[in-house]
Order: sequence, then structure tokens, then C-alpha cells
Amino acid sequence: MRAARTFGLMVPLLLTASVRAVAEDDSTIPNPAPRAPSAPAAPPAPVAPQAPVAPQAPVAPPAPVAPPAPVAPPGAGAPAAAAVPTTLQELQESFDDQEKAASRAGKRRRYDAVAAYVTARPNARDVAEARAELFRLASALEAWDVAIFRADDYLARHPLGADEVGARFAKAEALGKLGRSAEARAAYELLTRAVNPAKHGANTVLGAWNAYAAYLTELNDLEGARAAWRGFKAATATTPQAKAFAGMADEETGNLDLVRREARPFPAGTLDLAGRPVALSDYRGRVLLIEFWATWCGPCTAELPTMLSAYERFHDRGFDILGVSIDAGGEVGRVRQYVAEKQVPWRITHSTALKNPVADLWGVRGVPQTILVDRDGRVVRIGLRGMPLVREIGRLVNGR
Repeated sequence: MRAARTFGLMVPLLLTASVRAVAEDDSTIPNPAPRAPSAPAAPPAPVAPQAPVAPQAPVAPPAPVAPPAPVAPPGAGAPAAAAVPTTLQELQESFDDQEKAASRAGKRRRYDAVAAYVTARPNARDVAEARAELFRLASALEAWDVAIFRADDYLARHPLGADEVGARFAKAEALGKLGRSAEARAAYELLTRAVNPAKHGANTVLGAWNAYAAYLTELNDLEGARAAWRGFKAATATTPQAKAFAGMADEETGNLDLVRREARPFPAGTLDLAGRPVALSDYRGRVLLIEFWATWCGPCTAELPTMLSAYERFHDRGFDILGVSIDAGGEVGRVRQYVAEKQVPWRITHSTALKNPVADLWGVRGVPQTILVDRDGRVVRIGLRGMPLVREIGRLVNGR
């Protein structure tokens, strides 16, 4: 299962993750309307001269320090201050939320400023870029109706503009988020027809088809997702990367064949780092994330804070992670050191064999790779990472 992430192919605009919404009284972007230019600011009032500084009075000697009052017994006296978080993770998440709220407020102010600029300077040389910034900011703010409006406005005014693909993606994504699935499908179809390797590059084509397949997978339209990957193969058949892309599409199609089916049991004799046998049946009744990783994998290490946060948040509610290290067989000492230094709390398996039997069982050829399994032992999603993975874990833990 070598997904698009394995090849390190990124489409910076097309696959930018949306910022999680944080409720604010003033966070909703109003319906766009023309704005009159602001009136010039009045000049500042003259500053009055400073009064002369009076001479200082003699400093009195310090008063004697009183002895500390006796400590009151628990429950006595004034109510305690705000409760201290029970874990460092809880404290960090609190500050993360505050930082996200501040970032969201900044994006909202930027949106308003760019909208005012477009209204006041409709003939500016960079107005097309400014209009593109509006649909990007609306998407980042998860103001989906506004994102659709701004994307449509861009496409109407700049149908062949540099950000045409970004506008089409923003519209398709927003329609999907609003639950307007028929319109979203049509928008994704337009997106995939609009991109071509010669004009936009093979990576952009990959991003468009990958986004469409991922959306169909979310709808549980697995046959539609398979068709999307076949469409990607056809669209890139004449590119220099055709062979690699075809292999990728075949693997993604194979991943879809595993969804909704019973998770494959680990081979007999699979042990964790403590030498204890590992079986998927140990996790029946819990939501389980099987994570394939390696100590030398940079993206795996980058993903670790998200994994630790999800574990801390959901573990007591029925969630576990089972790590499968694909480091070389003789690197068990390195794996142990990494796990200890990073304070990884979940079980880790590592094989001393030349070829990792668990990775071979699941057809894993690149890391990181994830397999999400529900409480009944069925595969739900393959290849999720970041916030989409956290959201799906939360959905399963909460029984939705």
C-alpha cells in the first residue's frame, strides 16, 4: 500500500488542510457586499507640554515583615483559583485552542482587509490574486458558503487564471463539507477534467484525483473511489511518471478492497518490545489504529505529536494504538531507544526477520501508513493522517 504520501508528492494549494473551526461571536464572515472607501483619519491633536516633575518625597523605611499566616485546612476559606490541568497534555491542548482562536481571528481580519482592497481597487494588477486569497481564506475559516461564492466569483472573472484549479477545488471541498453531495461530485468532476499534466503538472493532476477519491471514500462510495483511481491512471498514462502513478493507483484500489472487511490477523509469533505475544483479538471492543513506522522516517516523527494527542484524548474512551516498526531486524536497540526518548505509551512490535511479516501481510511498502479498525475488528479507513485521522477516531469512539 504505497499511497500518495509515500512518494512525497504534495500539492501545496490543493491539499492544504482546513483550520479547525473555533466558535467566536464575530467569526462568521457576512455575505460579501461592496464597501465604500474609508474616510481619511483626522490629524492627531497637538500634544500638551508636560508639567514639571515635583521633587520626590523622602522614602520611608520598610515596614517589618509580618510572619506568614497559618495555612487553612482543605475546604476552608475563599474558593480556590482555576483548577490546574490534570495532565501536561490537557494544558497544552488548552493553549493550542487559544492559539488557534487567535490565528482564526487574524485570518478573519485579513479576509476583511483583502475584501475591502478588492472593492476599492477592482482594476489593480493583482486583483485576481486578491480574489484567490479570498476563497482560500474563506476555506481556512470554514466559511463554506462564502468559499463557494468567492470561488465562483473568481472563476467568472478569471476562467483561465493561475488559480483556476484552486478555485475549483475550494468549491468542491466546500460543497462536500455542506453535505451537498450531488453538487460536490459534479464540482470534483469539473476539477478532474480541468487539470492536465502538460499545463498544471503531474503532481497537480494527482492532487485533484486523490481529493476526489478521498471524498468518495468518505461517502462510502468505494466503487466510485476505484473509478477515480482508474481515471487518474488514464490521465497520467503519457507522463514520464506513468509507471509509478499506475502502481500507486493500483495500491490505492487494493486498499479500498480491505475497507469494511475483517482486519487481517497478525502472524503467529508476533511479539512486542517486552516479548509479549500480540494479537488483534487483544483489542476487540476497542477502536484500534495500526501504525506502520520507522525510526528513520521523518514524516513518522512529525506525525508523532498528533498521535500522542489522540492517544491521550481518547484512550480512556476505548482507543488504542499498535505500532509496527519496519526498522531493520538488527535495529531493535535503536527502536527501544527511540520509544523511550519519545515516551511512546502504546505497544510496539518489531521483527528481527529480514522482511517484516506484519508489513508484508498488509502489503506496506512505505511509511507512515495507518489502518484504522473499529470495535468489531473491521477496517474503516486506510492511510489517514493528521486532523482527518483524529476526527475519524473521535467519530468511532463516540459511536457515530
